[in-house]
Amino acid sequence: MSLRRCLAQYENSGPLVLSFDCEAGPAEVLKGSGGRLAEALDVEGLAESMLGFIRNPDARREVQALSLCKAAGRRPRVVMGMWQGVLVCIAKPVNTSELIK
Repeated sequence: MSLRRCLAQYENSGPLVLSFDCEAGPAEVLKGSGGRLAEALDVEGLAESMLGFIRNPDARREVQALSLCKAAGRRPRVVMGMWQGVLVCIAKPVNTSELIK
């Protein structure tokens, strides 16, 4: 399983996501969630992010709420609904003469 998938699944349960940035793409997963990234191998930066949340419970709760809201769009029911919409579109007969106009 990729790091992106792991972080997305972890985020679905509502905890804070703190990660080192790397080519695997945690930045894309955390965009809009409030999770924190430290530069690759910046242990002090990651520790500062952790301490910031420990010292500021309001910020921690705000980020947790953002993560849960973002994760709601990845719930199985939502994703299945999207796929059902795609399948309905695919199953409809297409009049190719209308596409050429």
